[in-house]
Amino acid sequence: MIINNRIYNDYEDDDYMGLAPPRRERSRSRSRPSSFIARDEYELEKTRRELEAYKLVNTREDYELERTRKELELLRREKEREEDEKRYKNKRELEAFVSRKELVRAQYSYFSYNLN
Repeated sequence: MIINNRIYNDYEDDDYMGLAPPRRERSRSRSRPSSFIARDEYELEKTRRELEAYKLVNTREDYELERTRKELELLRREKEREEDEKRYKNKRELEAFVSRKELVRAQYSYFSYNLN
């Protein structure tokens, strides 16, 4: 007796007989393998590297700028110190000259008074 009932004669589904290899279920999400870097991730990483390079360059430039500023400040202080020393020396020389002049004037007054 041949039964043509589709329920019993459905041999298209080989799983029923155990002959077909197991089927892999397809994931509905189209996620890429973890080794694949998405364009957004690549762009983000590229931008991060560029930012690090920029910071490194700016850090060097800032260091050089700060070092130059300190050197200029030291030169300015040294020049001011030299000028102060020069002014102090000139002032001492002037005071010495004035005191000698007053001494000479006093001596001249004394001798001219005694001569009269």
